[in-house]
Amino acid sequence: TMCAPLEMVATVMMCRGDECVSMKDELVKTWQNEGLSGMFKGNAANCLKVAPSRGTQFLVYEFMKRQFELAGIGGAAAGSLNAGARLCAGGIAGMVAALIVYPLEVVKTMLTLHPEECTGIKSAFMTVFRNSGLGGLYRGIGPTLVAMFPYVGVEFMVYETLKKRWELSFGPTGTLALLLLGAIGGASAQASAHPLDVIRRR
Repeated sequence: TMCAPLEMVATVMMCRGDECVSMKDELVKTWQNEGLSGMFKGNAANCLKVAPSRGTQFLVYEFMKRQFELAGIGGAAAGSLNAGARLCAGGIAGMVAALIVYPLEVVKTMLTLHPEECTGIKSAFMTVFRNSGLGGLYRGIGPTLVAMFPYVGVEFMVYETLKKRWELSFGPTGTLALLLLGAIGGASAQASAHPLDVIRRR
C-alpha cells in the first residue's frame, strides 16, 4: 500500500509508454485528474494478490529446497544449496504462485488502466469475463510465467546468498542488514525481469 502510487505509475508507463512523459508527469497528471483515490487505483486487488502470492512463494521455495537437498542436487559447502539451485527453487516457486493469483493481476491492471469502466474488483472481473470470457482472466499467463522464473528466482538467490556471506563476514544479520539485503534482492530481481514484465502487462 505504501508503494501503491509508484506501482500504479509503473503499470501505466509499461502499458501506455508512448503517452507517458515521465514518472513525475504521470503522478502529477493522476493527482490533478483523479485526486488521492487515483494514486491508489488497483491497490485493493494488489493487496488481495500479494498475501497468497508471497505465502505460496515461500511455501514452494522451501519445499523445492528440501527436494533438491534430498535428491543431492545443487549441494554446496556446509550442506546448503548453491546459488543455481536457489535460483531454480525460487523460479519454480514464482511460477506456481503466479498461476494461482493471476486473475487478480489482470483485475489490478484493469482497475489501473480503465478506472472509468472498472469501478471495483467485482466490476473489473465482470468486464474481463464479459469481453473475453474465462480465458481473459488468464490472458498473458505465458509471458508472466516466463517472467516469474527469473524474477522470484533471482530475488531469493541474491537475498540468501548475500545473507550467508554477511553472516560469514560480520556475524548475525540485524534488522537494517536484512532490510538492505532484501532491497538488493528485490532490485536485482526487478532489473532482471523488467523487459518480460513490460511484455506481459501489455
